[in-house]
This record gives sequence, C-alpha cells and structure tokens, in this order.
Amino acid sequence: MAIKNRGKTEALLTCLALAPLQGVIREVLLAAVWPDSEFTLAGHALNSMVHRMRLLVGDALGGATPVVQSDGHYRLNQEAGVRVDVSLFKALVAQGDREARVDPSAAMPSYAQALRLYRGDLVASGYEPAHTFLERDGLRATYLALLMRLSDYYFNLGNFGTCLAYALQLLGHDPCREDAHRLARYRGKNVTEIRVFW
Repeated sequence: MAIKNRGKTEALLTCLALAPLQGVIREVLLAAVWPDSEFTLAGHALNSMVHRMRLLVGDALGGATPVVQSDGHYRLNQEAGVRVDVSLFKALVAQGDREARVDPSAAMPSYAQALRLYRGDLVASGYEPAHTFLERDGLRATYLALLMRLSDYYFNLGNFGTCLAYALQLLGHDPCREDAHRLARYRGKNVTEIRVFW
C-alpha cells in the first residue's frame, strides 16, 4: 500500500517521534501538521492518516496500530514495537559517553553504531513543525562531533586509514570544517608514509 500525502505523513510521524513519552495533544498536532486547515477538516485528515498507517504497518506490529490515542494525546505505539531512530541515536551516544568516562575504547562501538543510524538531516519534507529546526541542528552537531571523536581516537591508536576515513566522512557532511581539513591532510600524509615504508 502506497503512502498518500507523504509530506503530511512525514510531518505527523516527526511530531510524534520527537514528542515526550506521553505524546502530543491533538490540538497541537493538528496545528503543527495542518496549520492552514479548518480544525474539523484537519481532525478528519488526522483520523484518516492514522487509519492508513495502521493498514500499512499493522501486520508488522501484530495487528496493532502504530499510533495510539489516550487522554487526548497521540503517541507512537512503542509497546507494539515502534522504534524511533532519533531516540536510538541519542541513547547510543549517551551510552558511549558513559563508557568513555571509564574506558574510551569501550565507547567506540556505541559511537560507531550511532553513526550508522544517522542517514541525513532530520525531516526533508516541506511540512516541518517549527521545533524540528533546533532538533535537526542538535543531531547534526552530535553526528559531526562523533565523526571527529572517532577520527581522533583512531589517530591516537595509529590506525591512520580508519582515522582518515572518518575525517573524510566529516568533510563530506561539512566541507567548511577547517579542523577536519587539517586532520585529513595530516593523517593522509601519515597513511602515505606508512605505505611507502611498507
């Protein structure tokens, strides 16, 4: 089943994914996703969209709906298995930060796993709730900081190939990073020298 009105669906899912555990009040959700629509029509659109999403992914959730409503709030049905990559990303970064306080090497798998979850800036649709801008900037900054942290870690280990790969990945996302340019030049030089001596 194809997703209809994909931009609005992405906006709805983004609002719910970035919401606190109790979810989003219906009125706030309608104003964020359908800001120019009459309230009753927006309510019908929300009901229709939630129904279509249940038809689309209900089988994968054992027949459960991906979006639940309780006490006037809408939220993602995490009890049925709905997971949010942003939440997992943040949890892995926090886990890595805790591990790094004891042993920096223990944090690297958590950081690397978090990097694999990041697939680009948050929300690419034309229907973006205002609060997603700050969230997008924060996630991007965390992602770039992780790339730098891993690059530094592998440089200190003498693993210049992996170090250079992370530095170049950082430059691929932010070509204006002078620190990454310096690292890539310096570390690329070390990689060349190692290959020459081998």
